[in-house]
Amino acid sequence: MKITLPLLWLCYFFTSTFAYAKELRLCYETDSAQPYGISSAEDMLITGNIFIDRIGQAVENAGFKAFFYRRSWGRCIQDLISGANDVIFPTVWMKGREQWGRFPRDKDGRLDNSRSIRKAIYRVYTPANSQVTWDGKEFSALSSGIGAPYGYVVYHMLKNAGYLSPIDLSVEEGFKMLALNRLNGYVVEEQVADALIEKEQYQGKITSLPLAFHISYFHLLLSHQFYRRDPGGAEKLWDELKRTMPFALLPHAPASQQPGQER
Repeated sequence: MKITLPLLWLCYFFTSTFAYAKELRLCYETDSAQPYGISSAEDMLITGNIFIDRIGQAVENAGFKAFFYRRSWGRCIQDLISGANDVIFPTVWMKGREQWGRFPRDKDGRLDNSRSIRKAIYRVYTPANSQVTWDGKEFSALSSGIGAPYGYVVYHMLKNAGYLSPIDLSVEEGFKMLALNRLNGYVVEEQVADALIEKEQYQGKITSLPLAFHISYFHLLLSHQFYRRDPGGAEKLWDELKRTMPFALLPHAPASQQPGQER
């Protein structure tokens, strides 16, 4: 059988198209405040890029090829909305974020946290000698306010409740202020905080309050375009993520702090 040049070009076209359609572009934040970044405090959180590797494995098991890239969080969101990428992570559910893309849902349409990356526990960190308390509803002994990473869920929660510090501080800046006893408190995900305290040797200078400020889950947020294009593949990706992320990697809160269904 003689293979003509047009036939070769046709084969190349379909092969290239198939390969491109199978590639997933995944964006995660460049800023060190993100728990899966690879700069500053987060270096110690993903030794060997364990979470990147796990997510990459889930993508591969779902039948896709992963292409990871890093941008500002705002740019990741813009790329997701426009369809320039297929996935952003890690993302905590908020109602308004349903406009950005798709979160995993169960058969009854409820947010499916069993197919998340892991649980996210946000705690309040204070100077070691601070008198500030948090009873799960209100703070006491505040003077300068409580900081949080700009734009995060906990940032909006503090702002809406009237507790947010008037000065926006990064995680590194906030913890430096805590160590100098110049800030009442700072709310951040506990693994990020633990890594930064270890790295900067803040032991004995910074402590966490007993009750968690907020408990949620980190998700892979998929673009609407990707889900419409391949809903079966999208669901399989979340399924594979659940199989790939071992139970040991999912931190658990005390029973008294277990959250209900995300709102």
